[in-house]
Amino acid sequence: MILNNQIKIYRQAAGLTQEQLAEKMYLSRQSISKWENGESYPSIDNLILLSDILSIPLDDLVKEKLNFPTPFDFGKPKSKKPLFVASFFPCLLFIASLLETGDLSLRLIPLFAGIFSIGIIRSLTPFDFKRYYSYFTVHRQGIEVDTTTGKLSSIKILKSLFGKRSTKFIPLKSIQSITIHFDTSGYQGSDGMDYRPRQMYLVRESFFMTLKTNENDIYTLDLDSVYYPSSKENQYFYSICCYLYKNDIKIMDPCKILESIHHEYEFIEEAYKLKKES
Repeated sequence: MILNNQIKIYRQAAGLTQEQLAEKMYLSRQSISKWENGESYPSIDNLILLSDILSIPLDDLVKEKLNFPTPFDFGKPKSKKPLFVASFFPCLLFIASLLETGDLSLRLIPLFAGIFSIGIIRSLTPFDFKRYYSYFTVHRQGIEVDTTTGKLSSIKILKSLFGKRSTKFIPLKSIQSITIHFDTSGYQGSDGMDYRPRQMYLVRESFFMTLKTNENDIYTLDLDSVYYPSSKENQYFYSICCYLYKNDIKIMDPCKILESIHHEYEFIEEAYKLKKES
């Protein structure tokens, strides 16, 4: 990727207009425009200043660098242990209902208790079990999305456990746009009792991307794993989106999640601040 495109990409990622960047560098807007159009190039001193203002290493500014491993399974659980631990107690109750030889009502008690326990465990756990099938894989040439069929998420989870998960590969050139969705509807961040923290899966903000192809097909890509600051998904999310943008894919980010991550802000709080200001 040549320098002029790098300057434009990182300027936009930092949320700066050409005029704002020019003011920070004590230059005219026309100078920035000429750099981005390839009509002229910044001096070494200006490159160093650009690196400081845009908060990126100088090497990343002057040459294209892939800052994430490929292929990268975005959101794929590292092990099946969470699923086995969560299903242990319900399975015991289901087995008890099968072994009970007495009255039918006595057999139904552990059966319904098992079903009830599944709902309780799912509502209290911080882990989204749909990740066993809903994850997507980022390649250099495209994105592999989940297309597993099934009306119930439990059916799709079982399919993934038995190697029956289905996917579709979408080349980068076939992707028209990607929109990042973060649901702040009806919530007030940490300032109110309605704020939904990240502890429990069912009571936290919906966070996902929609991928639109040139044929107008829409695919949903789960971003739940970005909530965890120590996750690889959180670490590489910004770099992945920059890579997609460099490949002429339009990125729409109404809550400015990428800008917050780039500047190491708490993106949840920043999304709610943006909501209050709008």
